[in-house]
Amino acid sequence: MQIAPQHAPYPAIRDTVAQREDLGVDIPVDWDHFFPLSGDRNGMHFESSTMVGTWAEHTRGS
Repeated sequence: MQIAPQHAPYPAIRDTVAQREDLGVDIPVDWDHFFPLSGDRNGMHFESSTMVGTWAEHTRGS
């Protein structure tokens, strides 16, 4: 499952990953863009390596 982290606060993204994990998704992925691809180019956006690392703290893993 791919998460596009643009224009969303981190808690909403984290909760989306957790909800999908509860539904059986076992591989969340993030994209590697450094700015939003739509809407305000200066809008809220998170760097992918850091975000994937934080997901590890909030998921069960295997």
